[in-house]
Amino acid sequence: MVLVLFVIAPASAAVHASERHKILSKLITASILIVLIYTPIFVNQIFRSYDLRLTLNYPIGKEREYLTARPNEENYRALEAINSVAPTGSIILLLTYPRFWLRPDLLSNDVCSEDFIKRVIEGWSADFFWRYALGRDVKYVVLDKVAFNKISFREIKESAGTYNIRVNLLFDSESVVCFEIVKNHAKMQFVEARRHASITV
Repeated sequence: MVLVLFVIAPASAAVHASERHKILSKLITASILIVLIYTPIFVNQIFRSYDLRLTLNYPIGKEREYLTARPNEENYRALEAINSVAPTGSIILLLTYPRFWLRPDLLSNDVCSEDFIKRVIEGWSADFFWRYALGRDVKYVVLDKVAFNKISFREIKESAGTYNIRVNLLFDSESVVCFEIVKNHAKMQFVEARRHASITV
């Protein structure tokens, strides 16, 4: 309420100035219009955050959650893909910063640590990724390819068979990928049986 009082004086001065100087009034109006027109154009050169078509769709409720996700719609779709299939309490490795749309029970089970990120920066390998993920019983992974560009999803996928793992792709785009880690229990049990037999012999 107190802040409103500070607006009164400048507003009153602007009104008096515009009444006395018609040119000043027109310049102020023109300046406001220029800012409204050119701000979206300038910002969109960095990343597309203004979209007239989507803005007009918002009031009618069309894909409302998707529209509020701009400009992180790919992260939104990736997290929604996990939300739709992950059982309650599943352990997840979140290698992304936009995570607002993830279910609370999954968000609380994120095992991404500062040590992991530090190791990724110092020197990443698929072997390190799998040892970290399997050691914490990770079921789902979200990888931001831009923020964590040192991590190669291709290497993760190609090396999965070494650990008796299958990568089930849930969402993939230019900037983000998410997948499910599926353990090949039959093959693992066969390997364990052979190992046990060799020990007993």
